[in-house]
Amino acid sequence: MIPPSPHPPRTRGVEAPGYTRHVGRRTTSLFLLAALVAVCLLLTDVFFGGDAADVGRSDAAGALDEAAWLEASDQPEAATDGASPTLAGRARDPLTADALRGSGKTGELTRGGGMDDPASIGFKGRVYGPDGRPVSGVTIRMVGRDMALAPFETGADGEFASEIPPGRYSMYFDGGADGGLILRSYMVDGSKSDELEFTLREPGTIAVNVKRGDEGVPGTSVVVTSRDLGALIIHDRPTDADGLATFEELPPGRYEVTAQVPDGPLARHHTWASSGKERAVNLRVPSGTVLKGMVRDGKEGPGVGGALVTLHTRPRRSHGVFETTFETNADGSYEIMVPRGKPQRITVQADGWAPWPTEKQRRGVLRSLRGLSGKKPVTRNVTLLGGAALTGLVQTEQKTPVPGLELRFKPRRGQDAIVTTKDDGTYSVAQLNPGRYSVQIRTVAYFPIRGQRMWINIPGGASPETQTLDVTVIGARKLEGTVSDAEGEAAPGVRVWIVGGGHVVRSARDTGRLLETFTDKKGRWVISDIPPDKNVVVRAAMGLLEADPVSAPWKTPPPMPIQMKLGATGTLTGTVVDILTRTTVRGARVVLRPDPWDGRTSKSARTNAQGEFTIKGLLPGTWLATPSSKGYLKIKEPERLSIPRDGETSATLRLDPGAVFSGTVVDANGKPIRWARVTVRGTPDGAQKALSRGANTNARGQFRITGIQHGSYTVTAWRKRYKSSKLGPTRGDDRMQFVLRK
Repeated sequence: MIPPSPHPPRTRGVEAPGYTRHVGRRTTSLFLLAALVAVCLLLTDVFFGGDAADVGRSDAAGALDEAAWLEASDQPEAATDGASPTLAGRARDPLTADALRGSGKTGELTRGGGMDDPASIGFKGRVYGPDGRPVSGVTIRMVGRDMALAPFETGADGEFASEIPPGRYSMYFDGGADGGLILRSYMVDGSKSDELEFTLREPGTIAVNVKRGDEGVPGTSVVVTSRDLGALIIHDRPTDADGLATFEELPPGRYEVTAQVPDGPLARHHTWASSGKERAVNLRVPSGTVLKGMVRDGKEGPGVGGALVTLHTRPRRSHGVFETTFETNADGSYEIMVPRGKPQRITVQADGWAPWPTEKQRRGVLRSLRGLSGKKPVTRNVTLLGGAALTGLVQTEQKTPVPGLELRFKPRRGQDAIVTTKDDGTYSVAQLNPGRYSVQIRTVAYFPIRGQRMWINIPGGASPETQTLDVTVIGARKLEGTVSDAEGEAAPGVRVWIVGGGHVVRSARDTGRLLETFTDKKGRWVISDIPPDKNVVVRAAMGLLEADPVSAPWKTPPPMPIQMKLGATGTLTGTVVDILTRTTVRGARVVLRPDPWDGRTSKSARTNAQGEFTIKGLLPGTWLATPSSKGYLKIKEPERLSIPRDGETSATLRLDPGAVFSGTVVDANGKPIRWARVTVRGTPDGAQKALSRGANTNARGQFRITGIQHGSYTVTAWRKRYKSSKLGPTRGDDRMQFVLRK
């Protein structure tokens, strides 16, 4: 979802008959630019956050389905230095390189490990249409962590070629009527120097039908916008006289559809553009309900003018959530028409006061606004209180103040507070809501010392006391080395990153610090932002080639430079079968975990329609394989597998359905009863706690309940307007028939 701006513009709300003016959501060029910057922030966290994980990815892009396109890898993406010759200032896209650089993320590492000879990848290939023929004129857009490359097009034979920095990109292939393709988190490294092949999928269509009010009047003069979740494919359409707006030739993928009513709320809905199909979206903009009240300073204080109120409601007969933003009058009063529906969230913000409501008040406030679902006016008065202040000092172990260091105070829910230390190393944060805050360091080359408390509880109350939290930091250490291929030659464009380090590394990555780089043309790399008192492991990979992990303990670091050599990785193939029926299990999840952990990262895959799975890019060693699927017992003893350096290993993994309860539910005439509820209750063998499982019958009156430990159970079937029927005690495994009578 494209998030609302944390600081919407403070424009006075204007009443309209039955609607609320939605402030800060007009589809103007200024709004698009601001919204896209926010999207970039979201994409950075969604697509590139977390610890390093799998690095291999299939190039058979045409075989990817919609779920695979939106799969977000948990590898952090490396920043770029903007040295690519294809970097554009504005190009043809609404998303610009300048906007991407404005993400506010810290921890940018120089491409090529800080060397003077950065590597660039000869990214080339060919694009084919759904019918297998090369397609010319396909526009290719690539967006990295903090830069957008200039879009380029395929030639007469569907060929393309460009020199780009290595890294992780979102890729958009727009071939119009010839099809399209969206790839998320696509890794470009030295392995992509060979010619690649991408296959487009047939474009899809989204047809939007907008209705207004409870009577369902066609929503004319409504601006409808469709954008993919990467915000690079944006289309605006006004509705016609029938309230219809159609978007054709969309690359298959997930899109957000918004409808902006003049002087009214913004309707938002997520949908899919399916290959070769038309998807219908019905948006109903509801009638309004009056919301009024007063925003005061304290219980008996004066009104607070200019307070920003944001309300989200979900109408009963409409898709999506409607957002209304307005400001209070000079005396703190407000009276506004809001969309009629169930309130989802409300926030009140004003300079000099803590945000309202607090986490403790949130549920009670939403209950008090339930009247917004009806037609009667709803009154809600708000009391703003001054939040607690937090001060402190950031210094080194030698008691030297650290100026210019950024700290982030992150609550469990709500908006973060970011502060920069002054010249004397002190900082202060005002108006913090009560609650627990974790403290993170956003500035590179600094980490908290071992044992440092990096959290604080902010108390509540009418006049909370000022809290103090001093932070002692220590400088980062540096690791450097070289990566070579199997023949001992320098390997450029290899991704090098660290794993381990516990919560300190996770916290650093959460703030945008990368802790990774790519090798330069001579295979050299440098990472200068590593915790000085944590044991980490260095990994290097390029495509399906990977070097053995190198342990880098903080007490006994390895000799510098660290020399790493790429080698082939292993592949695991196999099937997952049901031990009772001897049939394969579709959609089962297979998780591989290293044993013991030595820097290798867990990998997973799901079985296809034939119950088969394939996991590539496995480092040699012992792995524990654990299958799982809904309706089967949890595996207690994983399968132990030995994976060689190069080659393919096969395995058959088994799942136990446990006790099976199956049968039919019919009426007195023997006619199957649909939607009857069948419940299994009892105690498993050797257990003290009882359990309960249930399922509904299908159109043939059949049911099947599995995934229960063997034991003694009672099975009950019931349906509205019928008398319930009970069988048992039973251990299952026998077919049952329930006859329900009225």
